[in-house]
Amino acid sequence: LWLILPFLVSILLRVISRDWNDFGIKPNLKGNFIWYFTALLIYPFVTVITISISLIFGVAHISSFDISTLLSLIVMSSIGNFIKNIFEEFSWRGYLTPKLIELNLNDWYIYIISGFIWALWHAAYYIVFLPNEYFES
Repeated sequence: LWLILPFLVSILLRVISRDWNDFGIKPNLKGNFIWYFTALLIYPFVTVITISISLIFGVAHISSFDISTLLSLIVMSSIGNFIKNIFEEFSWRGYLTPKLIELNLNDWYIYIISGFIWALWHAAYYIVFLPNEYFES
């Protein structure tokens, strides 16, 4: 419910206002294929860099490395992240950002406002679901 509530609210607001013009569900591959391809490669690339850095600093160990476990972890986390991100991006990038753009605000104001609203929404999530040890110094 926590993740899909902004999505449901954005759908409700679109139904009420009958505003589906900037829904953003149609991919624009013409002339942008390289950017879609790059976006698909960023997640695995950042993952490899993160794992490499953790191995260099001794935070992670691969002594009991099992390729089948790793592959199942990659597949399941990718599916989960894809589903979660569909709900999030339709809310923040698919509804909030286009509505802020319609206000003819400076780009920096759009970044700050959408980032602030995103942070407020996620702050409550972090406080409720993360262990208290994460907040102690």
